Amino acid sequence: MNRSLLRLIILSLAVVIVGCGGDGPTEPEDGITVTVMSDTGVPIEGAQLSGGIDWDYYHVRTDSEGKATLPKPAAHWDTDIRAHNHFPQTVRVQDGFVYHLHKAEVELEQIGHVGGYIVKFTRDTILQLQYHGELTTLLYDETGVREVASAPVVQQRRRFELHGDTLWCSTFDTGVYAYDISDPTNPQQLLHIVSGENLGAIAVQDSLVAVAGGFSPHPVTLFAFRSDGTYETIAEWGDIYVAELEFHRDALIVYGNSNDLVTVLDVSDPANPQQVYRWTDPYYWFAFREGDTIYPIPRTPLSSHLYAYPILDVSEPAVPVWRPEIMSNGQMSAIVNDSLAIGTYDYQPAILKRVPNRSRFHTIAIAAPLFTNVSLPGGYPDPGVILEAGARSETTSDFFQFTGMVDDYVLMEQYLYRVAP
Repeated sequence: MNRSLLRLIILSLAVVIVGCGGDGPTEPEDGITVTVMSDTGVPIEGAQLSGGIDWDYYHVRTDSEGKATLPKPAAHWDTDIRAHNHFPQTVRVQDGFVYHLHKAEVELEQIGHVGGYIVKFTRDTILQLQYHGELTTLLYDETGVREVASAPVVQQRRRFELHGDTLWCSTFDTGVYAYDISDPTNPQQLLHIVSGENLGAIAVQDSLVAVAGGFSPHPVTLFAFRSDGTYETIAEWGDIYVAELEFHRDALIVYGNSNDLVTVLDVSDPANPQQVYRWTDPYYWFAFREGDTIYPIPRTPLSSHLYAYPILDVSEPAVPVWRPEIMSNGQMSAIVNDSLAIGTYDYQPAILKRVPNRSRFHTIAIAAPLFTNVSLPGGYPDPGVILEAGARSETTSDFFQFTGMVDDYVLMEQYLYRVAP
């Protein structure tokens, strides 16, 4: 190899190495300056602008005047502009331009971050369960969230369900526990069921407990327990991946992945569970229930921000019936009541409202983006789920971190918001 060619190769390698350097997003320097404003004419402080990929990735926030400076390569990428209480927008930025975001109909005030897995949400009080075994009591109002007590319970909890004052927990390797948390500062163990390893979903009804594996196909196991703390295994069924379990009347509903999305078991004779219904569709990735209705959640919208939800009526669980679908411009994950739902709008937590006299929900409130840490106490959120909203308890899933509202407060992605008056 001649020396000229060798020098050329070495120089090329040096250029590649320098070009691949850096330890994070591109820093804006003499780049593209833009302004982000609300369509009400007010500059938006803290709006997030991001785009690019790999070493060209950029993420900046606007200042008090709504201004932000992006790196020059941003001119070649689509930039997502997101802000609290505003609908997002994707643009190809140009220097000196002003971009307007449409303000949501309902404004949310950020109150604070609520880490851990939320197990109870009532007026003024939140109970959260930490992975390593503490039941923490938080008090909140419009000024913020404050921890007031913490008491040890089961460690390495996996999933949980709250029934009145009894908290049921599955664990990685020590089975199922039940605690009386009527005094959350002093939980009392009521029952311990020794059951396998790596448990996941759990459901409880009357004297029955159903559990399933958490990571792979596994039989659903039914236990009968007694008030004296004893129990017995009464049945096992199937060998499928289970994301969630819940009892509904004389049925046990099994939610799985796209291969076994909804399975209904008749457990009127708990010792002999019988499959009476199974439905799956690869277009849907999970489902949730509100009352007698199951809503499969679509993976993607039919068109821009338009989702279709078929309705499975399980008022008679042995003979489910499909009803006409409803539409929404956001992805719903829980229905709060007859008029409100919670979900996401383009990856931001959102509240949706039913359009009167129509089978349709539209987004009325949007919180800070999911993928960044908002400036609230507590740091990044810990995945979790709220099982009780107000006086109403519903079984939901660890896949979701949203539930309902209490008065004018709402918990979404473990952040507490207040609906502005």
